[in-house]
Amino acid sequence: MFVDDKIWETFDFEKIQAIIASVSLDDFSFITSRKEGLKQSYSAFDNKFNELYPELKPEHIKFSDISNDNLAVISYTSGTTGFSKGVMITHNSLAANVRYAQNNMPLKPGDPVVSFLPLAHTYGCAFEFLFPFTYGCHITILSKTPSPQIVLQAFGEIKPRLILSVPLVIEKIYKKQIIPVINKPLMKILL
Repeated sequence: MFVDDKIWETFDFEKIQAIIASVSLDDFSFITSRKEGLKQSYSAFDNKFNELYPELKPEHIKFSDISNDNLAVISYTSGTTGFSKGVMITHNSLAANVRYAQNNMPLKPGDPVVSFLPLAHTYGCAFEFLFPFTYGCHITILSKTPSPQIVLQAFGEIKPRLILSVPLVIEKIYKKQIIPVINKPLMKILL
């Protein structure tokens, strides 16, 4: 299991026996294992890979032959409309969204992006992760709940080239950050 350190702190490893080992998503360090020797194998992985592939070439990479009509993701959502649902997404759908973004959104390789929508959210996954990933952008995934203060602080530090959001987040920023400033007496006079 690859897990964020903050989630690991609340996780009870002993309760889910099917999980054999845990690795930190924050720094990719090995956290724990149920199998003897797995930590040593994990620690030796980089050396073994470099030994097998001193120079990685395109012919070393083999992808499975999967039809784009096949199911790629089953995404469960609690549903903002009040009805929970599972959404089935094909490879074609993901590829079409990525192609649309590549043709219509102004990102270039290396651009910084802040991902603050849940990656389980189809919009967040497609446009804050998959699309920037195809361009080799630097994606910063927020590990905290995206409150207006956290989001604005991340924007100030990272200075993303493109900001994607859903109306609910923009509404929260507007209500908590912009309206209080507009309602100050001096601002009312200036406006």
